[in-house]
Amino acid sequence: MQTMINEKCIVTLNVGDTNKFIFNNQNGILLNKADLNKLPETIIKLLNNYKKHEDLGKRAKIFADKNFWTWKQRINAELLETNKLIKNV
Repeated sequence: MQTMINEKCIVTLNVGDTNKFIFNNQNGILLNKADLNKLPETIIKLLNNYKKHEDLGKRAKIFADKNFWTWKQRINAELLETNKLIKNV
């Protein structure tokens, strides 16, 4: 999450819920487990293509801004729920 907020390109494995947040060649790079051996090649390609690397990072930030709470939002939501629980005790 923090990586996306900081406009960095993510290269990761497509496991668990990763594909709910990272969309291959849209806001990051997803590799299937069977393609783990392609990791070095994928990273080298990104390092040699700054435009793509930068674009993926920018799109990651856009996704994060739309879909992730800030720390302040999260704390406020947790305080609200905690206060509800305390009032019901």
